[in-house]
Amino acid sequence: MTTNIPPDEAVSAETDSAYANDSLRNFDQQHQITDKDGEFIVPSFIQKSTSSPLPDAEADTVEKKPVSRLRVENDTKKSPTPDPQDNAQVQPEEAKPSVAASEPNGQKAASQPAPNNSPRRDDMHEASKPQRESKQKLGIIGGKGSGKSYLFQAMVYRTYAKKQAGALAYYLDGCEGDVHLYSSPVHRRDLEKAVETAEFVNEYENCYRLGSTLFDDQRWYRLTLPYRTGLLGTQRRELEVEFFDGCGEALLEDRDMGTEKQQLWKAAYLDATTMIFILPLWIAFPRKNLSSEDFEFRDRQLKGFRAVIENYHELRRLYKAQHPVRSILALSMADDPRTSLTGILDRWITPYMDKPGFYLNKLRKGQGVARYLANARKVSAFLHHEFEYHNDPLMAGIPDRLEFKAGKVWMIPLSAIEGKLLDIKLAYPQQRLDKPVPVHVELPLLVALCEHENALM
Repeated sequence: MTTNIPPDEAVSAETDSAYANDSLRNFDQQHQITDKDGEFIVPSFIQKSTSSPLPDAEADTVEKKPVSRLRVENDTKKSPTPDPQDNAQVQPEEAKPSVAASEPNGQKAASQPAPNNSPRRDDMHEASKPQRESKQKLGIIGGKGSGKSYLFQAMVYRTYAKKQAGALAYYLDGCEGDVHLYSSPVHRRDLEKAVETAEFVNEYENCYRLGSTLFDDQRWYRLTLPYRTGLLGTQRRELEVEFFDGCGEALLEDRDMGTEKQQLWKAAYLDATTMIFILPLWIAFPRKNLSSEDFEFRDRQLKGFRAVIENYHELRRLYKAQHPVRSILALSMADDPRTSLTGILDRWITPYMDKPGFYLNKLRKGQGVARYLANARKVSAFLHHEFEYHNDPLMAGIPDRLEFKAGKVWMIPLSAIEGKLLDIKLAYPQQRLDKPVPVHVELPLLVALCEHENALM
């Protein structure tokens, strides 16, 4: 299924490449280092930060790399024509990624506040929808302290008001029906109940995480997003985002899984066609002057992240899964100052965080969506370059381990919630906080929306 920008808001040749049939498929060709005109410094609608520019902040290591600035070749391909099979039903076992999005939180985890331990809302009214068979799924996975719960909460928060959904607003706005959220115990999907979305959003605004993700208290969440598609945007579909709120330490990082855990992995991830893997940006690219405690925490995070990847590979081997899976590496906590990639922080995170309303409005329009995807590809290419020349072979090999027959991994730095808010919440639990500003949390959904009809997270 291909989601197209209607012709009434056709994009210029400069931004057409974001929707060209093979512009995202041929990832290697799209991100060759070329002439100065294609240099990526600041996205076209982002004001330059007064902080250190990208990538001059890494000047101390630039002599070790053959390339010090990221350039992307100009692409003047025309936008693809609408998919004539846009209304066709896709069977789960035959689903294949489309080419619309083919090739490619700012907090200190140690200071996160305690999770919200309020009672589960099992007294909510039963969902009227019957149990459905699995369709296209998008899975989210990460180790303990990676920020996966905050990411899902931020996605619900960002899409709650359609006109403030950033790039997703182009597809969500104008659709009949509201955003709905459902939940069920992990072992009883038949007991799915509707969750009060406004209250769910309110808890995120107050920096409360989802309830404690213990092995015996794991839950499924399903978010439905109605959106418009088709040649003139007159067709209506739903993007389904399901989140398995699994216990990172007890389940996701455990390399010695029993039958019960294997079945949970199978139900959550085996038939997913898009997978989001979570790793904090500062864990991948730390500053040199971190404390010994930070480096010890980083070692534990990397060990857990590698275990998560190997468990997913083992799941596919165990059940002989051969279907391609589009992978996304969400580099969370991208506003954390402990990262060495200060250019990403200054150019990709801080401008959006300082003026969220301005940029969310910019991204609502058709041309804004195209530029957003084009800029995201440039950032992803830059990060591929940084991983390639990482001084740790274990880190340099991560992109290869995240390829599952669907091309190179998308790399998306994002922030689900500001670290400074979490610090204030921890120090002053009763103090009224500013509203959180999630940054780029809608981008993984946009990639999934462009590529599939439904998603599981």
